[in-house]
Amino acid sequence: RQKGGQRPTISFSALVAILMAREPASTQALQTANPALSADDVSGLLMLTAQILIIVTRVGQISRVEGAIEALLKSRETGVQAEVQAKANAVAEQLGAARHFMEVVDGAVTYDPRMLVFEFLMNMLLRASQVRLMRTFTAGESSITHQMIMGAGKTTVIAPMLALM
Repeated sequence: RQKGGQRPTISFSALVAILMAREPASTQALQTANPALSADDVSGLLMLTAQILIIVTRVGQISRVEGAIEALLKSRETGVQAEVQAKANAVAEQLGAARHFMEVVDGAVTYDPRMLVFEFLMNMLLRASQVRLMRTFTAGESSITHQMIMGAGKTTVIAPMLALM
């Protein structure tokens, strides 16, 4: 609808930022941008935004699977069995990658939209251990420390996600 001869618009990046906000802030932000939006409209917009993020992140995962398959095919040319097995395991791992922060509760999918946005921004899927650690960090009010082994994602995952949240 138009009011005063202008049509309200909102960018995709703004929708993504609003998706991370807790209710009622997200609904209020969208209704401030466009007062003609009903609560159902806002819910639909946020659901579509989440669906886009899910699909785009999955496309990135498909690209990683393709890269792992190419590496496997190239390693078969060398004939080194250990390398071929390692590359085959990498393909299997990529194919079996799952979203660990989404759960089905009473027939409905629940998730932390901040983790979905992080996956989208970083073009990656979070590991189960990373999701568990983030839930631990964000659940309490007190100070928490945690030790992680090298390669577990302290620098590229945990620290940036804590900053985002």
